[in-house]
Amino acid sequence: MMNQGSYDLQTLSLPQLADLREWQLERLERVTIELRNRVKTAYADGAEVKALAKECGVTRVTMYRWLEQ
Repeated sequence: MMNQGSYDLQTLSLPQLADLREWQLERLERVTIELRNRVKTAYADGAEVKALAKECGVTRVTMYRWLEQ
């Protein structure tokens, strides 16, 4: 695993860029799962879809999709 700190993309090799991309996609998936779970809890507690969408920076369509999962 490469250092996840500051780096210059221009200096990375193709394999390094591929590793970085894989790491970022895995991290994004974990963060999205946690965000989706918290949205479901907030919605169950009475939060409105429009307000949740704005707070999370996603569309209401995404909110409804997350709530169906």
